[in-house]
Amino acid sequence: MQVTHSDNQIIQAIKDGDREGIKQLYHQYFKMIANLILKNNGTREDAEDIFQEALVTLITKVRQSDFQLSSRLSSYVYAISRNMWLYRLRGERKLNLVDTEIQDQQMKEDNLPEPESFEEKHQIIAKVFDQISAECQKILQGFYFEKKALKDIGAEMNYTEGSIRVKKSRCMDALKKKVEEHPDYPKISDL
Repeated sequence: MQVTHSDNQIIQAIKDGDREGIKQLYHQYFKMIANLILKNNGTREDAEDIFQEALVTLITKVRQSDFQLSSRLSSYVYAISRNMWLYRLRGERKLNLVDTEIQDQQMKEDNLPEPESFEEKHQIIAKVFDQISAECQKILQGFYFEKKALKDIGAEMNYTEGSIRVKKSRCMDALKKKVEEHPDYPKISDL
């Protein structure tokens, strides 16, 4: 039986760099986010990607000294994930989003990745995020958490929109590479 931790316990664990915080985020919220994505034209892989990006955003924000949670953590994670998915749907012109937060959050287990491998990836992301360049952290945080347009991030950093788009892609690649190079990285091929 999975023990549920309070929002404050999870946030403190993330601040302390404790793997338990990431593990709890996965156990408590992945099914909710996967349900949202799968009911809105997404795949299991889309759900994994969005949840991974949402966790990077959350971890970055939680580690800022001025972070204060003003809602339930589940609502916060849901809002980040929902906004990321909406942004992607807008790009694909598939905008009929169905909110699933208040619907049944239980999903068929065969639609979900193996918890252990998925959790491990997110624990590693939390560990290596600080290892990417400050510029990459700023770009990824601005785009994924602050929901800034790439052109606005580019303007702040004196880059053209095209350049900042390439830099964002390279930053995500750098983060993925750090995850894959981490000694705890599970030997699975679906990252």
